[in-house]
Parts: sequence; C-alpha cells; structure tokens
Amino acid sequence: WSAMSGVLWVLAWPGTGGVFPLAFIAWWPMLQAERAHDARTSGRRRSFTPYLLLGLFIWNASTTWWLGAVDEPWATRLLSGGFPMVGNTLLMSLPWILRRWVVRRLGRAWSDVTLVLAWLAFERLHHDWDLQWPWLTLGNVFAEHPGWIQWYEWTGVLGGSLWIWATA
Repeated sequence: WSAMSGVLWVLAWPGTGGVFPLAFIAWWPMLQAERAHDARTSGRRRSFTPYLLLGLFIWNASTTWWLGAVDEPWATRLLSGGFPMVGNTLLMSLPWILRRWVVRRLGRAWSDVTLVLAWLAFERLHHDWDLQWPWLTLGNVFAEHPGWIQWYEWTGVLGGSLWIWATA
C-alpha cells in the first residue's frame, strides 16, 4: 500500500505523470497501509516507518531523479542527486512520525489533525530555511492547471496542500 501511494504521487506530479486529480487520492494508500499495519501488529511494538519511507522515497526519487543527471564524476552525481532525495524523504517522514506519536497518546482523531498541521508546517519551513526545497510542496501538483487554483492568489501554494489533505 505505501508503495502505491508513492506511485500515485509520481503519476499525479507535473513532469512525471501529470494526472493531477490522482493527488486527491494519493495519500489514501499510505493511510490504509498505516491502518493495516496497526491492525496486524496490535499489541506488538512494530514500526511503520520503513513502509512510510518506501512510499515517500518512491515519490522523491521518481520526481527528482534529474538532480543526479549532472555531467560530473559519480561521487558528485551521488551527492547532488542522492542527498536531496534521501534527505527530503526523511524530512517528509517527520509529520508522519509525529502523527504516530499522537496516535499512541491522544487517539486517531487528534492524529489526523496533527498530520495535516505538521505537514503544512513542514512545507512552510521548506520554503523559508537555507535548504529550501519547495519542489514537492503538495499544492504544486496543480502547476499545469491554473484554472483550478485561481484562489492561490489569497492562500498561496499551501492552500492547495490543505485542499489535498482535506480530501485525503
């Protein structure tokens, strides 16, 4: 399920698939994988993180592969392509890990709110720090369809991210 989520994001993303309506269901397999994992491992402490990282890495690697396509020695290609893919995958997992922590302490309803707010905070941070990487901001999935997002004038791209999460 988690890999399917990554594949759906790849198919939805401009430049790799462009079937942007898939963005509205792309998180569903990841959420389903989490629920299935919890049901299968109830009572045992097993991490969902490897499954989460798989889906996020598929999305990152498939949409940002071009970073490593420089005409340089292999070590440079590995650093310029691999580090952003792995680093962004790990950063994208932080809102999900926070969600898992909240599930155990406050319940699933609070964890849903936490995931959305933490994801939006993560994206905002990604726009404003020294290692900016707004390429995979969820709201960018509509980049080739401005008629759908005229309201970005007021909300910015994070409004699109919230829209996607509201439908997840």
